[in-house]
Amino acid sequence: MPRYFSKMDINVKEIETLGWSKRWAGPFSIISGSYWAKHIINCGDKLGKGFKHSLLIHKNLTIDAYDIKSERDLLGKLLVRKAIKDNKLISFWAENLKLKADAVKDLIKEPINLFLQLSKHEEFEKCLEDYLPFHVAVKTIPDYLSLDLVEKYLPILEDARVYSESMYQETTVFFNNLAKLIGEKEKVEQKLILCLFSNELSDYLEFGKLPLTKTLEKRFKMSAILFKGGEFYELFDNNVLQLEEGIVHLSGLTTGEVSGTTSFPGKINGICRIILDPFDFKEFNQGEILVTGMTRPDFAMLMEKAAAIVTDAGGMLCHAAIVAREMKKPCVVGTETATKSFKNGDLLEVNATVGVVKKIG
Repeated sequence: MPRYFSKMDINVKEIETLGWSKRWAGPFSIISGSYWAKHIINCGDKLGKGFKHSLLIHKNLTIDAYDIKSERDLLGKLLVRKAIKDNKLISFWAENLKLKADAVKDLIKEPINLFLQLSKHEEFEKCLEDYLPFHVAVKTIPDYLSLDLVEKYLPILEDARVYSESMYQETTVFFNNLAKLIGEKEKVEQKLILCLFSNELSDYLEFGKLPLTKTLEKRFKMSAILFKGGEFYELFDNNVLQLEEGIVHLSGLTTGEVSGTTSFPGKINGICRIILDPFDFKEFNQGEILVTGMTRPDFAMLMEKAAAIVTDAGGMLCHAAIVAREMKKPCVVGTETATKSFKNGDLLEVNATVGVVKKIG
């Protein structure tokens, strides 16, 4: 079972100063996020170096996921050294990303009731564990390659990322269906089942017992989960707000201006629309600026209408970057704080040529 922080045994200030960088964000559940976070930490066994920490901040089935930038930098540089030493390694990672994605997607097409068996659940977790090291390698290395190596390998890496992109959506549907099945069986709301940790789901399948409903309700409303090695730590309420505020400010929050990585150059002005969930927003008009945590295929319609795209998270091979290059739309990713630096209705200047976005009205 996870350990829980209490006000007496945790220093939020110490956690927020570890050097967090937003890795992904969007409408995801705790149950799916906990699998990704746990196995991303474990991928160091296969890549030679991995992440020691991962952090999820969750509010109403929306997650901001962070890793520590210095840990990511060490991994990125190691992957580059390995790829330079073995010029077939990047192609190996890319090809295996496709193969392992297919294995996960094929498995979760099986009848959902089978996954109420612990053995089937363990089979799924093993597939995901095999997939994630290749996902991490392919997604991380482009941000650390020299320009000449980017030119050489980006088509191979981008092809693999595009091929495997549907993993996000398909695993989300899988967890939603499994949560619905368990919720109906146990007479607990589906949204609360989606707030289980991965090990709690395993425990339920083995012993038939869920955590207290009031605990799941608190998680659903607002919680932070720190993954450190093989342990889980959890925060609630004001501690979450304090942690989030501290991370955002230490990330360089400047109201009205952000900078990030250019995915496709260009300069354009437009009205800011902050959309965190592509299925839950009030308006988005042709030619406005899409500002979000991270995009995925569900954002396609919005990206088509947008004049430019700005994200908190992501690198050269994130979904927003790939689609922006295809659409030839100005795009700045990895700003860390765009969704906090701007407000809906702000007039923005997106100068993707230099990777800067600022409020001009």
